[in-house]
Amino acid sequence: MAVINRDKQFFYSTIAMVIVGAVISFGFRFYGERISSFFGERNVGIETVLREMAEFMNNEAPQIFDDGVLFIGAYFRSGERTIVHKAMLLHHSKDDLDLQDFKEGVTEYLIADLETAEDVAIFRDQNVIFEYVYFDNQGAEVFRVRLLLNTPITVAGSVNR
Repeated sequence: MAVINRDKQFFYSTIAMVIVGAVISFGFRFYGERISSFFGERNVGIETVLREMAEFMNNEAPQIFDDGVLFIGAYFRSGERTIVHKAMLLHHSKDDLDLQDFKEGVTEYLIADLETAEDVAIFRDQNVIFEYVYFDNQGAEVFRVRLLLNTPITVAGSVNR
């Protein structure tokens, strides 16, 4: 991994924390309130939980967070156990960023945050993928990363759009 200076490190960690925070606050607030009915009374599978979580997150979106990050929404990709999270960097264009450093920095912090988030534990080791797609202030895709929430969390393979 490239060496990241302190300003970049702070920027990347802030972006990652905002997105992880959005996922946790939206998705897992929903998840936490309803988990017993999902896996208990309703006896539904993980894909149903993920689909309904994405729907709930979309009802809360769009939402602006600190440092000019707009959480656009999320959707569930059926058959892949994947939730795709979309966010826009309101104050940055693709040309403003060192894309490789940005992707590496944000990915590193996403993994670290997801590994310690207790609310994500139910999705661990069930082949669930969280895919994050970042857009710049012009609407151009900056990058996407797919994280397999198994133990340990790893970057998943190719993206099927």
